[in-house]
Amino acid sequence: MLLIRKIISVIAPDNCIVCDDEGSLLCEACALSEIPFAASTCYRCGQNTNNFETCQKCRRASPLSNVWVVTKYDSVAKDLIGELKFDSRRGAAVPMAGLCCGILPLLEGVIVTHLPTSPLHVRRRGYDQAKLIARELALGKYHYAPLLRRIKKIHQIGASKATRQKHLAGAFIAINKYLIKGSKILLVDDVATTGASLEEAARTLKRSGAKQVSAVVFART
Repeated sequence: MLLIRKIISVIAPDNCIVCDDEGSLLCEACALSEIPFAASTCYRCGQNTNNFETCQKCRRASPLSNVWVVTKYDSVAKDLIGELKFDSRRGAAVPMAGLCCGILPLLEGVIVTHLPTSPLHVRRRGYDQAKLIARELALGKYHYAPLLRRIKKIHQIGASKATRQKHLAGAFIAINKYLIKGSKILLVDDVATTGASLEEAARTLKRSGAKQVSAVVFART
């Protein structure tokens, strides 16, 4: 897979969506200048915390220990996600994964997995964008494995968190359960809004024996 990606990059290299330099959909210089990093807060209540930890109060209701967020869903970050999700530009996953790696501390013994996209969207795009980011993030650093399957398609646009949580109940099933039991797991997704999907996925993993579940997302709306 890595060899194929290298061959494609030589034949048809990507150009930076900001400066048009050849080589990546977001070059390193533009990533540093155009992607403002988010402050470390609890993803549920917005309280300032260290290392994107879920605050003590919110931990009573959340199965997630930390949710790292790179940036806001705005400007260049929004455009980059659009390239990946709607314009079939798989190369966008590379700078997104790199930026996710940049905000993560050293996570020892963690298994990286992705939050599954709906099967309908996968069929339309030809790939799961969260899986591309997760595999790129894990490359040479962590063990990646698919641990979840989405079995319900949820219409979430405009819905409140309570409504999302209700609709999401039972949306995922655990797979490769032998890898989950007793493990620390890092969920990867491109965009989060309320965090309801991440929470339901984390609950599914914990019911299958995961010791700890955290998440990293490229952008937060």
